[in-house]
Amino acid sequence: MVSGYHSRILVVDLSRGKSFQWSPPEEFYKLYIGGRGIGGRLLAGLVSSDVDPFSPDNVIIFAAGPLTGTRIPMSSRLHVVFKSPATGAWGEASMGGSFPYFMRHAGVDALLVRGRAPRPVYIVVRDGGAEVRSAEHLWGLNAYEAEKALVEEAGGKGEARAAVIGPAGENLVRYAAITHGSLELGIGRGGQAGRTGGGAVMGSKRLKGIVVVKGSPPPIDDEGKVDEYAAEMLRRISRSERAKMLREYGTSAMYNVAQSMKFLPTLYWSRVTYEYFEETDSQALRSILKRPVACMMCPIGCGRHVEARVRGKVVETEGPEYETMYSFGSLSGIKSIAHVALLNDYADRLGLDTISFGNVYAFAVEAQKAGKLELPYRLDYGDHEAMLRLMEDVAHARGEHGKLLGLGVAAAAAKLGVRGAVHVKGVEPSGYDPRGLWSMYLAYATSPRGACHLRAMAYMIDIRGLAGPSRSLDESKVKLFAEWEDWCSLFDSLVLCKFGRDFYGFNEMAQALKAVTGWDVDEGWIREAARRITNIAHFYNRGLHGLGANADRLPARWFGSTPDGAKPAGQNDVMGALKTYYRLRGFREDGTMKTEQPSDGFEHELESLK
Repeated sequence: MVSGYHSRILVVDLSRGKSFQWSPPEEFYKLYIGGRGIGGRLLAGLVSSDVDPFSPDNVIIFAAGPLTGTRIPMSSRLHVVFKSPATGAWGEASMGGSFPYFMRHAGVDALLVRGRAPRPVYIVVRDGGAEVRSAEHLWGLNAYEAEKALVEEAGGKGEARAAVIGPAGENLVRYAAITHGSLELGIGRGGQAGRTGGGAVMGSKRLKGIVVVKGSPPPIDDEGKVDEYAAEMLRRISRSERAKMLREYGTSAMYNVAQSMKFLPTLYWSRVTYEYFEETDSQALRSILKRPVACMMCPIGCGRHVEARVRGKVVETEGPEYETMYSFGSLSGIKSIAHVALLNDYADRLGLDTISFGNVYAFAVEAQKAGKLELPYRLDYGDHEAMLRLMEDVAHARGEHGKLLGLGVAAAAAKLGVRGAVHVKGVEPSGYDPRGLWSMYLAYATSPRGACHLRAMAYMIDIRGLAGPSRSLDESKVKLFAEWEDWCSLFDSLVLCKFGRDFYGFNEMAQALKAVTGWDVDEGWIREAARRITNIAHFYNRGLHGLGANADRLPARWFGSTPDGAKPAGQNDVMGALKTYYRLRGFREDGTMKTEQPSDGFEHELESLK
């Protein structure tokens, strides 16, 4: 057994109703570490370019890292990797809460699911093994109901955690989320693996959920060093003003920053500031806050337990975070934080990615106004009742409009003949209009999973002015962007929360890995591993699928000005930055990569997992 690992990747084939274990050698872990690295290598080795995302041959991988399940702060996270129904290529999402911690204590480093069950099922992971059980009694339940039932069946919240899909996943909505941690269970902060349609991949496999039952922790090389390291990081975090701000406001403070710096996406990307900002900002959220909630092993507590009165009833739920405040607030024209919270609660229950659905709703408003989209009711900005109704129709695939909009804005726009849909690689963007933060042009264009803010945290480069003005794209900014992209690959592989960005640099990450595994690693070693892991995701798109500059395209809307002062980059600025990025990464001039699989000696072993 390798220190820091159970040396156990659990493979469940739902078509055959069988499971088995693969025990990778230490070298495999040294190459790919965990989380995104291990998930990416497995996906690249198992799912070719001709596999449909909804095929039984697709896989979905829940991969923890060597820090997950330990006492190191901010480490209860895992990464989910799959071929995405949204992008048609690379798909990934990250999850926090307590499910990752429990999964590692259930005796596995990663769970790989393939095939398709003949009837709805769920998987129980316990002591490193798996059992597939019928979920026919759970099919059709919302995510909160299903999660509560599965945890109770497995022994209660003291023993187990579950990650599930709602109706959206069952009905193959391409941006369906995987949900964990409803307040109804009373287990602190939950987590959504929201982006790129992992919930739909589970639905295509008739997999309602996964239950992990707590057992033994992963082995650690030096318990004393880990305790010492964890104590030091706790001291740093407790003294940090930024950590205190996160606890007080959660991610909602970004809403105020976005308004002041003019990058708040508003009324379907037509403006960068919001008229009803004060009714939906961080202070408004604070007015309905009951208490902060935290993931396991996190001293901060950036989650929000809120309570608001809507329709004469009390809505008690977790959230919203900044991304939902923007997508269900400024982007959709919603004018009340209570309504944003209500919409957030509905989306989580239905199992919808809130970033994508907010974009879908705003797109639908524009398409209906243009006479391109027929609906049995009227949509408009600010109409939360219409938004709730459309949300239900999409999640349950009701009517032609529900099925169409469940495809996402890219496919819906193509079918309707609508121009101006805002997406990258088929994925709706997060809440950073690049006209206010030019680094986000590069981030959205190059992210393997489409319009994503977290593959490189590029928005923080511009907000903090770390590489010149926010509205610039020179070579120094591109170089720092590439370095941060590698840094983020480590967060997603160790696995750590990216809000640890003020505490976990490359050197601190190397120290943590050394304490847990006993490996003789330093900053140079871990930077090399980070670059390798970054390129695995790019290889899946740019090598196996041939996606390069042809896929790194940005919406035309982002190159136009707005009435409230957006200042876009020029097309030549962005193309120049992309060429610099391709050169720094070692890609071809057209943004593609060589098509050969990574030569690491594990090709034959991965074939045996099929």
